[in-house]
Amino acid sequence: MPHKPSQSLDSTASSLTSLSSEASVELYENKLRPTIDTISKSDVTLQELVDAAEKIVNERFASDSKSTFKYKKGDDEISVQLDKVMVAMLAGAEECGGESGQRYVASAILACSKEEDVVEALASLSITWLTHLLFICRFQNLIFSLVKTSRGHANQPNKRPSQVATPTVEQTATHLLEGVGNRNNNFPDDVMRRDGYTCVLTGFQDVSHPKPAKGIFKTRLIVAHILRRSIGQFDSDHNSKSVGHLSTQSAFKSALTTFDILVNFTRLPVQELGELQNAIDDPSNGMTIESNAHYAFDSFDWCLKKTEVRFKALNLSSYN
Repeated sequence: MPHKPSQSLDSTASSLTSLSSEASVELYENKLRPTIDTISKSDVTLQELVDAAEKIVNERFASDSKSTFKYKKGDDEISVQLDKVMVAMLAGAEECGGESGQRYVASAILACSKEEDVVEALASLSITWLTHLLFICRFQNLIFSLVKTSRGHANQPNKRPSQVATPTVEQTATHLLEGVGNRNNNFPDDVMRRDGYTCVLTGFQDVSHPKPAKGIFKTRLIVAHILRRSIGQFDSDHNSKSVGHLSTQSAFKSALTTFDILVNFTRLPVQELGELQNAIDDPSNGMTIESNAHYAFDSFDWCLKKTEVRFKALNLSSYN
């Protein structure tokens, strides 16, 4: 069943939506996106785009008061430096989406420089990234809108970025309204068998292991999705009156913007969004994990990263 929006929304989520979302989304969708696409497809080299973007952020934005984003959390006011958000997006884009992802971020920043009010455009862009991608990933329990996205999954860079089309709102809406569908009941058993009844991080064995090795700790392991199943669950009734401080129509458009950013940032092909319904319960999107390790994964204390070997272990005790 698609999710119905909760009427008892967290105050922090409500304050986030009321502060910035609608105006920022309007600027992003109506003005920036066409310019971003033009710049991204130009013959300017990636390094030139990145250098120009960094210069704009450092010289035009970092020292301006509009680079500080403030929102209320209960009685406390929390601030975020938006220029640092942009720097972080530039730094993380290559690992998430390869050169194409980095080209998107740099092009988006440069698109702001074409606007009459450059600082205002930069603030709106960074707020859109913050509220429609980063906050959604970090504060999954605070999400108010029709899409509940837990993680901007770091996909492998696309080796043929020219084949990746930026989705339109209409294309994205098609995927959103379809939802994930029925759960694959074989998913836990399939993943557990594939992983040999063993935690992929700790090496602990599940108590159901048919042939447990001696000397290895046994416990009840969890089979978890890497890319959360809830990423594809949406409320298709986007014509109802309101969700918190936003109209449901605005919240629906807000969800579409999140996916537009996600596709550009990670270079996730549009076709894969549609295929997500079938792929999300595929064993390739699961892992067998010990409960504490799973909690730490959900808390972004560790992450998955493509390596040439099965895994690399880093001893952090030497840093203490």
